[in-house]
Amino acid sequence: MKKTDYIKKSIPYCLAGFLCVFLSLAVRTVTVNGNLNWNSAYIFKSIGIAFISGFAVGYLISLMINLGLVRIQKENISKNSGFLKIFIPAFAAMAIVYFIFFLAYYPGILSYDSYSQIRQLVDHDYYEHHPLFHTMMIGLCTAIGKTVFGNVNVGAAIYSILQIILFSVCPSYGIYVLFKRNHVIASIATIVIFALYPFNAYMAVTMTKDVLFSSSFLLLFIAITEAMRKDISKRERILNSVLIVVSGFGTYAFRNNGKYVLIVVLLISLLYCLIVLINKKDEKNETKKYLKICTMIISSIVLGFIILFGLAKGLNAAQGDKREMLSVPIQQLARTYVYHAGTGLVDGGDDSMDVYSREYIEELFANDGALLYNPYISDPVKRETITSVIRYDIPRFAKVYTSLLIKYPSDYINAFLALDAGYIDIGDETHAHINEVSGVQGLGYVQTRWSEEYLNSVGFYRDSKLLGLEKVLDGFANSNMYLSIPLAKYFFMPGIWLWFYIVCLIASFTLKKYNNLIPLSLIAGYYLTIFFGPCVQLRYLYPVMIVAPFVLLLFEKDTYTGERKE
Repeated sequence: MKKTDYIKKSIPYCLAGFLCVFLSLAVRTVTVNGNLNWNSAYIFKSIGIAFISGFAVGYLISLMINLGLVRIQKENISKNSGFLKIFIPAFAAMAIVYFIFFLAYYPGILSYDSYSQIRQLVDHDYYEHHPLFHTMMIGLCTAIGKTVFGNVNVGAAIYSILQIILFSVCPSYGIYVLFKRNHVIASIATIVIFALYPFNAYMAVTMTKDVLFSSSFLLLFIAITEAMRKDISKRERILNSVLIVVSGFGTYAFRNNGKYVLIVVLLISLLYCLIVLINKKDEKNETKKYLKICTMIISSIVLGFIILFGLAKGLNAAQGDKREMLSVPIQQLARTYVYHAGTGLVDGGDDSMDVYSREYIEELFANDGALLYNPYISDPVKRETITSVIRYDIPRFAKVYTSLLIKYPSDYINAFLALDAGYIDIGDETHAHINEVSGVQGLGYVQTRWSEEYLNSVGFYRDSKLLGLEKVLDGFANSNMYLSIPLAKYFFMPGIWLWFYIVCLIASFTLKKYNNLIPLSLIAGYYLTIFFGPCVQLRYLYPVMIVAPFVLLLFEKDTYTGERKE
């Protein structure tokens, strides 16, 4: 490659480095100082720092990426390898480690939303705020425990074992695909990561929708990537089609935002097909292959809709509140109120907000809820939000929201940056502390705390079979010990993954592998939903974290021009 060509190809990486540094500086200023005045002096200073350091970092990354891509594309990408030869060792390594955690936390970690879901099952009062399909899975397992063993706690253990199996199967299949494509070292490294990366083991035994959603998400990414290949047999194409439908359904069913992710993938896939047809570059009938992927995604959406609609009707479940979707705008309105309604709660605040907007915000948030504003999590304000005020008079909401945006743009930007700090700033640590309560254990980066008073009253209780190990593991989680590990700690932090996938996107364009936009749209679609979520937590970002080792599959050089014959 000529030097001028190489410099030209490094420019997108340099721009990404610039953007990363610029936004990280802004986020760090907001999180450390509490506020950021977007004046010209700050903007020019930040641009200067970001230009020098960001371009240097971007250029170094482009060097490493190009060297790595050359190596990947020189590898023989397809070889005959027995499925069980790699799948069984991978599955066993993960399942054994996860089972040890299961014994330590027997019958599992009943934290996060499981308390609310169990209450729904006990009271037979269902609502769609938490995925009904997952709630029914918990209900089925606990019913088996109660019916067969006379103990719902055994039912919780059955759920944990089922989740361990499913969570071990999906990555093991992905590792098999890596191995089949001759990424031997990457396959072994991925086994080690999934087995020994501690967050995986904690999550594997936690009763939360995030684990099964992440497993479905991972399988969908791999199935779409494999379905795009030229060098696969008819049997493999059928398998990938089935996997897309099944994992697509899981993506739809295990998180309420999953449907929007699938819609993004579908739209990008259709757009790619259209561009191929317009440019008349369909010599090898590529469009047919991608339209088949679209058909499978549509099938998963339809299947998900029918099953969940039927569940909701059959259980007479109440619709979930739309507060989650309003996390960003209500944070922005609350922040402007705190800073500009004369509350006296923050340094540099004023009393410049107009009476009409002030009265609207006081009506929107019950019990002076705007005063509960926490920059890093919307839950305190969200609990006091009366969504009917928005739902029944959207024009009024739009008028207040836009008028305050025009008057206080800095506060809107700062509210967004503070809420999503962990997704943007590689070094941000707020995700590890947002749920902490003074004197309460089990609320670190992974939550091991139960709502024991209620859960004990309905038959669920801690019954560790390895009490000493449980105490050690609780100590690791409570102290956020990973934050003290130099360099390695960044792979526990959510901020690194956004920029990792931006680099993957740039590399795809550099190699002219435009079809990578389809599997990467799965990542982009998910980021679009969590950017407007209530806070930054590792469990929210978990799907894109576990997909990371498998992006190698996007950058192989196809060695076949047509389908391989059986």
